[in-house]
This record gives sequence, C-alpha cells and structure tokens, in this order.
Amino acid sequence: MVRSSGLPTSRGRHGMRRVVSARSEPVVVTRPTTTVNDLDETVETTSEHTESLRLYEPQERRAAQRTGERVEGALGGLAVADGTFDMQRGDRVTHGGVVYEVDSVVAHPSTDDPDLYVLDFTRRNG
Repeated sequence: MVRSSGLPTSRGRHGMRRVVSARSEPVVVTRPTTTVNDLDETVETTSEHTESLRLYEPQERRAAQRTGERVEGALGGLAVADGTFDMQRGDRVTHGGVVYEVDSVVAHPSTDDPDLYVLDFTRRNG
C-alpha cells in the first residue's frame, strides 16, 4: 500500500512534462513484424512512424565472448504521455548511428493517466 505524503505533486509533474517536451526530438521508430510463410520461413517486415522522444545516456561496453569481443550498450528515453504515444517492446530506433531496441516501456506515475513514459533500450548487434 502506498501512502500519500500530503504534498501536491501536480506542479512537479507538470514541470517534468514541460522539460521533457522541450528537449524531445522527432525520432523515427521502426516496428518489426514477423510472420511465417508457406515454406515455414520466418519473414520480417517493418513499418515506420515518428515519435517525439528525449534520448539520453548512451552507454557502451565490451563483453568477452568465446569467439572474441562483443559490444553491448544501453540507452534511456523519455516521452510525454500525450495520448498519441505508440511504442512497444521490440521497436527500434537509431541514435548516433547505432540501432537500439526497446527493452521496456514504463508509465510514470503508474496510474490510468500517466504523465511520462520511461523507456529502456538495448543495443542491437547484427
């Protein structure tokens, strides 16, 4: 059970929405869809749409593999909940020439009427 602090939060949430909205940029989002054809081959088709996102903190690290090194990375994102937001796990964005895939989308606050969406991306290799 979550208890209220009694402090009003609407001004703070409005300020967060305003800052994220001011720093957001249009980003092309690619949504892959996989289907299986008559020959039991998996076919991937993509569709694109544009979202207004604030992408931040790209990270990279090298992970040792048996066959060499692999570059892994992460990226954070914020979006204002304006009623038109349409992103889901598996969607892809390109930031700094690197393709990232949505790992999670979390509404904040977690109510029926969120103010922001917090996105976590992972670097897509290959």
